Amino acid sequence: MFGIFFEDENSPFDNGYGKHLLARIRLGEYSEELHIPVGYWSSDEYKRNWKKSLATGLEKRDHSLLITSMHDPVNLNFFSSWVIYYDKENSFVQNKIIFLEDFPKFDLSMIENYIGIHEIINEDGFRISEWMVKTEDVISFYNEL
Repeated sequence: MFGIFFEDENSPFDNGYGKHLLARIRLGEYSEELHIPVGYWSSDEYKRNWKKSLATGLEKRDHSLLITSMHDPVNLNFFSSWVIYYDKENSFVQNKIIFLEDFPKFDLSMIENYIGIHEIINEDGFRISEWMVKTEDVISFYNEL
């Protein structure tokens, strides 16, 4: 199984950093709770962005970027995301924080351009955590959005 699922879209809560919605990412057997901010984007805007990125990534068989913490880009230093790298029957998912200082001309409409090739070792020589999911599960999530 793969997907990011909001628990209750009508029950935002304040976690000390603004309004958030409780969500869960499913990565095969692994599951993790997410607090997704909804001060700038609504849950529907997240889903629209995910669907667009999934469509592009699946068509190109390259990658998709699913943002899970978007704030006003004028004041944004970074955002959290999950990147899916496609490889035939399987896809590899990594949690990434994107720092905007690395992209001085940040443009949200070109978000996929800020992700490089699939790497499994970081600059310090350590293995990057990633989860393998079935590409068909990613397609199912896309179809559900």
